[in-house]
Amino acid sequence: VPPTATITAISTNSTIGCGGSNATVILSGATTPTNAAYTWLPGLQTTQTLSVTTAGIYTLVAVDAVNGCSGISQFTVDGNTNPPQGIDAGTNASIACGSSSISLSGITTTTNSNFSWAGPSATSIVPGTETTAFPIVTEVGDYTLTVTDNLTGCSSSDVVTVSQAIATASITANPTTGISPLTVAFTGSGVGTPTYSWNFGDSNTSSFQNPSNTFTSGTYTVILTTTSGSCIATATVEIIVEDGFSLEIPNVFTPNNDGSNDFFSIKSSGIKEISLQIFNRWGEKLYEFSGPKASWDGLAPNGLVVPEGTYFYFVKATGFDGTEIEKHGSVNLFR
Repeated sequence: VPPTATITAISTNSTIGCGGSNATVILSGATTPTNAAYTWLPGLQTTQTLSVTTAGIYTLVAVDAVNGCSGISQFTVDGNTNPPQGIDAGTNASIACGSSSISLSGITTTTNSNFSWAGPSATSIVPGTETTAFPIVTEVGDYTLTVTDNLTGCSSSDVVTVSQAIATASITANPTTGISPLTVAFTGSGVGTPTYSWNFGDSNTSSFQNPSNTFTSGTYTVILTTTSGSCIATATVEIIVEDGFSLEIPNVFTPNNDGSNDFFSIKSSGIKEISLQIFNRWGEKLYEFSGPKASWDGLAPNGLVVPEGTYFYFVKATGFDGTEIEKHGSVNLFR
């Protein structure tokens, strides 16, 4: 006659989970007659009790010590150690300018679960919201959402980063120098989606992100202001506009020190540099000058006063836009 074997769960729980109170199920075997030997499968453990930490089917084999007959019994341990699914602490967020807090949003696809949030400090989450799906946080840093399955005790986590919103401003201008009238294309940028306000320094303004403006002669400081909530940032760029390229060369001058028309002076605009050479009627060079402005006082290289008469000039000018022009002619000197 084979012995009979039975299995019972003697622990407070009979289901395997992740929590400390249900991580182990203790099975106990019993046989008739009582002198049978125990063998548990899997594992070949020969004690009367068996500690189980994973779900599955467990078999107890009882062997009668007198007749060698055996009997078996099986026990199914149910359980679930899968962590909660679909955990998401939300996208990274910023505390808006002028605000001291922001609400986060956590989700999970596992039902019958609870939420627990942890922040960078003990006071970074408004009390009473740390166990909800929508905590209110007050500091920058990383926030960890932990979701726990109430049935199994299994948990899963996700992290979201909170930063402080700021405003930034930067300008790209093309070109920044040129000849009047000069049309300049501007590109503005700032973090997020700020509003843009331009002051071009010539009484013109714009609220577009990438405007353009036409400048006349002068130097202008262009100011861009970006606004994000209560955050404000500014950036500046300088625009330099020269007069158009022109030369005006006189044909007579009177270097008699009376304070009127004493110099042979070349009037110019839009000129970066002028090279001036003066010759007499025999081809002798009397004067040479290079620079942004050019004039002759009627003196020879040795410092002596040249006589009245007709003299010849050669002018080479370079504009700010790179244009070059050459002119030559005569000028009459009277004293």
